[in-house]
Amino acid sequence: MENVADVHNASAVLRSAEALGLDTIHVVEQPNRWEKNAAISRGAERWIEVARHQGLARCLGDLSARGFQLFAADVGPGCVPVHEIDIERPVALVFGSERDGLSKRALALTDARFTIPMFGFVESFNVSVSAALTLYDVSSRRRRYIAPLEGDLDERALERLTDLYLRRAVRNPDILRHYEATGALAPWR
Repeated sequence: MENVADVHNASAVLRSAEALGLDTIHVVEQPNRWEKNAAISRGAERWIEVARHQGLARCLGDLSARGFQLFAADVGPGCVPVHEIDIERPVALVFGSERDGLSKRALALTDARFTIPMFGFVESFNVSVSAALTLYDVSSRRRRYIAPLEGDLDERALERLTDLYLRRAVRNPDILRHYEATGALAPWR
């Protein structure tokens, strides 16, 4: 998300991303700082990482270097429909601010532009709705593509994520100490 200003939209995107099984959202905070609204995010921030970036080029460059295809949400000629986004490689979806969309720089740094086909008379969806629709489409198709695998994460990443989630979920310090000492929750299962 580049420069999303409305805390309600930012929180709704976070909630949708977590609900669809994503593990990270990347937020470029120039000039708007990312904030969440707990009533809207509904605790999603406990289960998804929010990676904050001060620089757009660095954020997108790092994702590209990690093998992600960068697709920018936009409208107009040259955009591919969302359902045609190639899901054979990991995808990073880039969304812009509510009023201005993505910056020209963001559009220049991405691999392609996509749009959500619309059939009514309004010209665009709200950014949180756009994100939810797009994330659902792309993540559903990606999961079908990688089946029968359980996901995109290797064993080490799954272990790291399991450990992180366990530490966030378990409130009893005795259970956490036992887990840290043995690597298992056996007595409390």
